[in-house]
Amino acid sequence: MNEQSHELTAAFLQAHHDLLAFAEHCGAEQWQTICPDEGRSVGVLLHHVAIGYALETDLVKAVASGQPLPAIYADWAEVDRLNAAHAERHHDCTKAELSRTSHVPILTPWVGDAVSARQLIEGLLPGHIQMHLTAMKAATGIA
Repeated sequence: MNEQSHELTAAFLQAHHDLLAFAEHCGAEQWQTICPDEGRSVGVLLHHVAIGYALETDLVKAVASGQPLPAIYADWAEVDRLNAAHAERHHDCTKAELSRTSHVPILTPWVGDAVSARQLIEGLLPGHIQMHLTAMKAATGIA
């Protein structure tokens, strides 16, 4: 792995570690706290980020291999619909359910544009985590 790969991996792992530390400190009441800017509970957002890892990894692989982006990434209304459906399905997500989630948008501004794998790795993976983590910390008061 070259230096650039190490840096990108470190940024993702730091964001992932911060998210896990936050989830660990959430009590039951905080888990159900609605994040005002998101309109979703902390538990739903944690689940959203966790399942997003697999989707975002697939997106990076597609870009890196020169494949076209799935149509969903060019349609913000569809992304919003899918996020709303996810929130409805997982409104009662528990810590136990999240820990069973096997996957280790509110997507980045590059959606629908020509992007590089580096832009996705730098912005999407850690950026997605940090964006939601910031909202959850503000809603719960957990630093």
